[in-house]
Amino acid sequence: MKKIERILMIRLSSLGDIILTTPILKAMRKKFPEAEIYYLTKKDYAELLDTNPYINKVINIDTYDGISGILSLIKAISSIRKLKIDLVVDMHFRHWSYFRTALWNLLLVNCIGASIKIKSYKLPFRHKQSTRVLQTHVVNLHFQALKNIGIPTEENHPELFLNPKEKNWADYFLNENGFNKKDR
Repeated sequence: MKKIERILMIRLSSLGDIILTTPILKAMRKKFPEAEIYYLTKKDYAELLDTNPYINKVINIDTYDGISGILSLIKAISSIRKLKIDLVVDMHFRHWSYFRTALWNLLLVNCIGASIKIKSYKLPFRHKQSTRVLQTHVVNLHFQALKNIGIPTEENHPELFLNPKEKNWADYFLNENGFNKKDR
């Protein structure tokens, strides 16, 4: 495998699912400390990732539904191509992931997807969920998908990084509701 210098993580939505990708970001940063890590998400969730120290830049799209979603995705792909991404990590489990992965593979980019088979997506774009997979926590599925590039499962605890204003508000809120700093 060629040297990984630029990585694109994809998780377009939703709030909790994006938070559940944060252990992967930390592990990728540890494995590829010099790599530039980009994160593609829906515009509504970009602010959630802006303060994450493991990400160099958050790239957002307006939507991903219907025709406007396809156009927004094509626009994003066009700008992302200029970054010369070496590895795309798609953390969706839906049929859209197959479409996106096919696009990435057409662009000759190494793509790893968190598919049910825990390998890069392949045609035909169908998969079956096994009972074993349904009983596995999604963070562990993410790590299984990345095992092929040598990213070990270590800490699998999601993290949020607050900016100073958010930290001040959280401290105020907790103090006002009877939680002292020593209790947290």
